[in-house]
Amino acid sequence: MAALRGVTVLRSIRWARRVSQTIFLSFFLLASLHIGRLALPLAGHAWPAAIPRLLFQLDPLAGILGALGRHGLVSGFWWILIFLLGTLIAGRFFCGWLCPLGTLNQLFSRLRFFGKRGKQSVERNNYRAAQKTKYYILLAGLLAALAGSSILGWLDPLAIVQRSVGFAVWPAAHQASDAIVQTTASISGRNVGTGIRIEWNHTYLGAHLAVYRQNLGIALLFLAILLANAYITRFWCRVLCPLGALLGTVSRFSILRLKKDEERCNKCQSCMLHCQGGDQPRPGLPWRKSECHLCLNCVNACPTNCLSFEVVKPQALVPAASTPDLNRRAVVTSAAAGLVVLPVLRTTTSSGAVLDAHLIRPPGAAGESDFLSRCIRCGNCMRACPTNALQPALLEGGIEGLWTPVLAPRIGYCSPECTTCTEVCPTGAIERLTAQQKGWAEPRQASTQPVRLGTAFYDYGRCLPWASGVECSFCEKACPVTPKAIYFETAEFVKRTGETVSVNRPRIDLARCIGCGACEHFCVLRDQPAISVSRIGESRAGKDGLIVNGVDLTRSGRV
Repeated sequence: MAALRGVTVLRSIRWARRVSQTIFLSFFLLASLHIGRLALPLAGHAWPAAIPRLLFQLDPLAGILGALGRHGLVSGFWWILIFLLGTLIAGRFFCGWLCPLGTLNQLFSRLRFFGKRGKQSVERNNYRAAQKTKYYILLAGLLAALAGSSILGWLDPLAIVQRSVGFAVWPAAHQASDAIVQTTASISGRNVGTGIRIEWNHTYLGAHLAVYRQNLGIALLFLAILLANAYITRFWCRVLCPLGALLGTVSRFSILRLKKDEERCNKCQSCMLHCQGGDQPRPGLPWRKSECHLCLNCVNACPTNCLSFEVVKPQALVPAASTPDLNRRAVVTSAAAGLVVLPVLRTTTSSGAVLDAHLIRPPGAAGESDFLSRCIRCGNCMRACPTNALQPALLEGGIEGLWTPVLAPRIGYCSPECTTCTEVCPTGAIERLTAQQKGWAEPRQASTQPVRLGTAFYDYGRCLPWASGVECSFCEKACPVTPKAIYFETAEFVKRTGETVSVNRPRIDLARCIGCGACEHFCVLRDQPAISVSRIGESRAGKDGLIVNGVDLTRSGRV
């Protein structure tokens, strides 16, 4: 650390920062693209699945939210101690060196068409009172997490990038590339072209073309975050980011400090022009340590070398502007909001005692209250799902459940042997399961109760064998359990002409249905399937079993 005293060394480290940003952003984007492949065992080893989890286990905010939701540490989150220790040494280096959203904001803030020039650019780059907002958001979010809701995950910067890129950018790129490759394939010949398309998809774009609900809204929010840099450099990082507020609070104790030589300063404002954090590096102004991203731009831009960083003794640390000057009334209001938001959100119909029938959670999901207290809405499980069955919730789980994963059988179904979503969840909202513990695939241990996601029910007014006397067995063929949960009864059906025919009508064995959604997914009535899965009977909440006369029909075998 002694070498940091030299300005020349600091300028070299600035290039190291750029390399670090490039590597981490590229790694994050590639992991998001190929998360489904990483979640699959590689030659019998499960370590690739740890990569998507690790990306969020490096996130101090996600670690704290997960710990508060579980009332204990989540496996792997000891990594955050390393970054908090680094923050105690070097300040908010995570924001300037590693954060993918911070890197994207920095790139967009440098675009020339935003029209920031000269004095106007310096004014837009000054410290603003609005930068206190993120501390109020952090306080409210942490208190909400302590009360049992991880809604602060909506604003976690790594989760924002994963949702935005994973749900909108990559699927759009995949769709466009697939169309181009398909056109090229048709020109080059059927056999060769098909091979090129399959190889391109599997090597560069993942195994399947995923689609996600709400992708347009998520994309527009992401675009708004990036375009806000036209107003204030790194607007999100300075004003709204709760992770930045957390690291800024810890960085007040850091031992690295900006040293200003006021005698050598020529008031050129270059340092203010290039500052990424709005921390006022110019000599004559109080340096705001909690806002500094350690980008080192100020040192590099200074023509008189009057700025440098130095290591100081901890007892000499507390300059006046090290700590954000928060308004006491705003602090009290934020604290109250954090404590009040949970009961308000959970008294809505869709998130209270009466839950939406289509609120079907992934296998291994904790009970609804525990699930909402742990899930940070990162999207890992949805990106990893090979059948595209997991989708971001809208209001199925109430406002609090926005962007949490739900099973959407019309888009995809849960495969018997698949446990990828359980492998990539970083906070324990979805507990890790093996295929044997899930209990769907054969051979199955007799003592193992299969994980139930819900129960399927028929709409006999739409089911073709029941309503029209037309033979149809798509649902029965799709049912993956053995013996099948769908069976047939033979009945007579009188046609309009008066002719009587024998037809096989499907029925549900409630004790064997696992709620995987395959029957609904493959029903020939695509607009509104004649069979649909409800959350009733799910394993994670016994009180929602199908109980008649004191007997749970989904577990007793009595129908």
